[in-house]
Amino acid sequence: MMGTHLTMLSIKNKADYAKMHGYGFHWATEEPDPLMKGAWNKIAVLQMLADKYSEAEVGWFLWVDADTLILDMERALPVERYVGKDVVVWGCSENLLATYDALGMLFVWWAGGGERV
Repeated sequence: MMGTHLTMLSIKNKADYAKMHGYGFHWATEEPDPLMKGAWNKIAVLQMLADKYSEAEVGWFLWVDADTLILDMERALPVERYVGKDVVVWGCSENLLATYDALGMLFVWWAGGGERV
């Protein structure tokens, strides 16, 4: 019962953040590639979404794990800071978005042109 309540809070947290900043939102429940299980499923889901949308529609994807909450709801993603980058890795000083370990998040540029994420 508690797991369901916490899951709903997590979904609402991310949906509220996306709405607040005008971002699209997709809560992933599918497993598009049966060979990519568990944590690796995020790669398959991001690829599925990249195939679904054009670069003009999306640009960047932000993956946030279900057990990660966005605490600073006012802070928009500084996409202009990452022009020319394909992936932002938290903890990598030249691409740093946060000064703490945020392993539950992945910020990826839409590859476009049928390329794989």
